[in-house]
Amino acid sequence: GQGGPDTWGYTWKDSNEPGGPVYSWIDIVSEGGTEVKLLADDNSRGPFPMNFDFTYYWYDVNQFWVGSNGYLLFQNGNIASPFQWGASTLAPNDVVGAFLNDLTFGGINDSAECCYKVNAAKDTLIVSWINVPYFDTNANGQSGNNTFQIILSAVDHSITFQYKDVTPTSPYSGASSVGIENYSGSIGLWFNASTFVSPPENFAIKYYYPVSPTLAVTDAAIIYNDNPETGAIFLTNNSPIAHDLKARVKNYGTVTTNPFNVQGVVKDPVGAQVVANFYQTDTLDAQEYADFTFSQQLNPVLEGTYKYFTITQLPGDYPPSNNSKTQEIVVVDPTLPEVRLGYDDGQTNQLTSINWIGGEGGIGTYII
Repeated sequence: GQGGPDTWGYTWKDSNEPGGPVYSWIDIVSEGGTEVKLLADDNSRGPFPMNFDFTYYWYDVNQFWVGSNGYLLFQNGNIASPFQWGASTLAPNDVVGAFLNDLTFGGINDSAECCYKVNAAKDTLIVSWINVPYFDTNANGQSGNNTFQIILSAVDHSITFQYKDVTPTSPYSGASSVGIENYSGSIGLWFNASTFVSPPENFAIKYYYPVSPTLAVTDAAIIYNDNPETGAIFLTNNSPIAHDLKARVKNYGTVTTNPFNVQGVVKDPVGAQVVANFYQTDTLDAQEYADFTFSQQLNPVLEGTYKYFTITQLPGDYPPSNNSKTQEIVVVDPTLPEVRLGYDDGQTNQLTSINWIGGEGGIGTYII
């Protein structure tokens, strides 16, 4: 095989194809690779620095997240079953998936490990998953064995997947999907979307960067509201200090944008609009971002959950999936003898819940 191109121009060849990559496993464990700690069942760790710029689609990335389920991300997120077999605008995006499947770390046979290494020239990143089993409740929590790696090379902007040991299918997810997608999930290229067969052992797949990409992309995205995670925050009601409404917007396209509006709206716990703002950007070069603060502030009166919405309004923008962000703002009354902090919008019964059924993992809520 070989395949592609996708809309940007990426193509791939495997090690069985004339002119394709040659399988040659790189042992980064013995070469002093850095361990990715605390990987478990269905989680990710990062960000980790690359220490170089890697051109991915039409933009550069220099940090990455490692997923226990056989993937890298260039933005924070986590991928669990069911796994995608093609580009998807559903978050998370910026996926480099070498072996997307229900893998697990820890458990009875705690031989699974993951490590990464940047070469001395600082132009190549290698990430290896080693002896990683599938999650399997019928076999004391795990079964099978998989060893594979991802190689990102800034020399030619290529992406290579290598497979040393492979158990072809998992008991729950079947074969492993393999592919890449851009930051919005609007463009991507999958190796096995038509065959639904896992890559074999002693095998390599290489993704080649286009020689002369010509796609013009017009796309403005909200990166976050208030803080890099758009994380929920607590405010007090009737405070003498009003709350600034901040955001970051980025030109994710390949062409310079003219000034455009960003709308900012806050709705109170009963759904009434209490803040309505517009901010006009300057021109933004390709991949340039801007931090800004709306002119109108939030001074909440009611207790409860407020929602802070932002949305870009750039003419001709595509895709729309990254045009908006929503932040939760929980307002409490600090004069009460007891103040309850919660992100559940007051739902203390069984109308809403979070559950965990996997191994030694767990779920938690982080309150700042």
